Formats: sequence, C-alpha cells, structure tokens
Amino acid sequence: MKQIGRLLLVDDEELTRGLIALQLRRLGYQVTEVEGGQQMLHILERDSFDLILLDLDMPHMNGIEVLAQVRTGFGPLKLPVIIVTADHQEQSVVGALESGANDYLVKPLNINIADARIRTQLRLSELLRLKEDFLAFASHDLKKPILLLEDILGCMLNDMNADKTINPSLLDCAQLASGTIASMQAVVRGFLDQARQGTTSLSLAPVDISRIVGQSVERNLGYAASKNIKLEYQPPPAAELVATDVFRLTQILENLIGNSIKFCGPGATTTVSIGKNGDCMVIAISDQGPGFTLEELPRLFTKGAGIGNRPTGGEESTGIGLVLCHELAEQIHASLTVANNPDRGATFELILPLQWRKEG
Repeated sequence: MKQIGRLLLVDDEELTRGLIALQLRRLGYQVTEVEGGQQMLHILERDSFDLILLDLDMPHMNGIEVLAQVRTGFGPLKLPVIIVTADHQEQSVVGALESGANDYLVKPLNINIADARIRTQLRLSELLRLKEDFLAFASHDLKKPILLLEDILGCMLNDMNADKTINPSLLDCAQLASGTIASMQAVVRGFLDQARQGTTSLSLAPVDISRIVGQSVERNLGYAASKNIKLEYQPPPAAELVATDVFRLTQILENLIGNSIKFCGPGATTTVSIGKNGDCMVIAISDQGPGFTLEELPRLFTKGAGIGNRPTGGEESTGIGLVLCHELAEQIHASLTVANNPDRGATFELILPLQWRKEG
C-alpha cells in the first residue's frame, strides 16, 4: 500500500504503541515508534517527519514538556503534533492545545477518526509547502526582469545626467522609476529569504528605526512629488534601537506611506514622525486625505471591508493593504491603530514595544 505520511509515534506503553502503529501501517502510513520524549527529540535532530502522535502522560518528560521543545524549532504547520491521551485528562488537553498542539485523540483510538484527523493536518502542511514553493518560484522568476529593468534604467540615468538638455521632469520620472525598482528588489529578496527560512520565521535584530523609516520616506518622495503632495519626515531627537524584523517593518511602512499619498489630493501634506511613549516607540503617518466614516473605522483591518475612499490619481487599489499591515504588525509584536484627525485626514500609528529590544 502507498505510504501517505511519515509519522513519529511517541508512547511509553509498548503494547498500546505497537497496536496504534500496526493500525496506522495498515492504512499506509510509515510509522517510527519511540517510547519517550527525550528519545523523540534526539530522533528529530537527525530525521524528518510529517506529523507527531504524542502521548500526554509519560514518565520523566510529559507530552506538554516535549511539545514545548518541539515548538522551539517547528511551527504547527511545519510539523503538526496530535496529542494522544486518556479521556479524563480534559485540563491537560486544553493545556496542550494552548501550548501548540494541533489536535488531540482519545485512547483507545478510533482508527477512522485518527486517520481523518491525521489526514487533515497533513493536508494543511501540504498547503503551506505549496505556498512556500509558489513564493520561492514566483520571487525567483521576478528577479531576472527586475535586474534587467534596473540595468536599463541605470544606463538611461547615466546618459540623462550627462545630457544637460534633458527636461528635468523626465529625469525626475526616471529616478522615481529607479527607486521603485530598488524597492521591488528589496521585496523580492525578502520573499526569497522567507521562502528559504519558512514563512513563519522572524528575523529579529536591533535596528535604528529612524533609519528604516527614513529610507521608506525617501523611496516615496518621488511618488508624492508626482502627485504634488508634500511628504515630510520628523525623526526622533536620538537614535532608538528596536529589535524587529526589518523586512516586515518595511512592508508595513511602504503600504502606510503609499496609502497616505495614494488617497490624498494635490496640495496635501503627509507627515511621518517617530516618538516615544512609555515603553514603546510610535511611528505615526498622518495625512490630509478624506479620512474614514465612523462605520468604516472599526473594520479597516478586515478583509472585504468595502471602504469608500478611492485613489486620487487613478492608481489601483486591491483593498488588502491595511489587512496585510495589521497582520504583519502582529507578527513583529507591534500594534497598528488608526484615528481621524480633528481637521481632516487620518493618522495611522504603528506601536513597537521597546521590551523586545531587551529580548531580541
């Protein structure tokens, strides 16, 4: 029979373990049996599996303790863990689920239910793998045309800078295109890094956020100028190091600053500032656009919110940018808020806790 998954079965009771393994092998699974948590962790260091069936009540190292060790290296979709337990251990099951278990099964196993739950977790893991493969291939295939565009624009800019008869507005457009391509390169590199490391992984490192924010502002200056919008930056009085994921932070900033320009009309001003509030650094993006209605504000970060604002320069708007920003903010342990300004427009605040600097 075709094997449909590599399972690691952990149970200190030899008879129970053998019976479960036999039933699963008859269904086509490849099963490796171990009798304890420490042995399981050693095997994981040298071999890979699609799913772990983990007994909750074991001597020396119980299931929740083993699970905690597993989750330091594998996310729930990378390596699903199904807890196997007796039916009277309700509190322990709740604790296991809260600690990162994907599901649970009750002894004695109903093998049909066990098979269905195992298959469900394996399908979710396969979807993650397909997503990561798509991300890797798509990002890789984007690199070549972007590099080609970068070379072409680089040659054009060299010629244009040398030619004093070139209209300055054409030179500004070419520089704007060059900056946009550089931003695309950064995004593609970030996606490739995520695909290599796993999309759930964070790369927390101490960074000067005033520098990161300043770079995002600089990249959007050309866009703002093309719409006759003033883009101002108010950095903090001193550098502040915050442990964060630069790629995700940059994605948030690019979306928020780009939106503030996209939905404002000519003559408006967008201000990006950084301040300290207690144990947090606050990045504020304030615009003079239309703002939001009272009905729209509570659902801005919800998919399909149906916001009434439209870009003022005919730009495309997918409606997912703010949702993405909110999700990315949660990933980097930050929070994202929005409020209408007293006069006009709205202000988005990205709040980064400073305590992550100590832990990063």
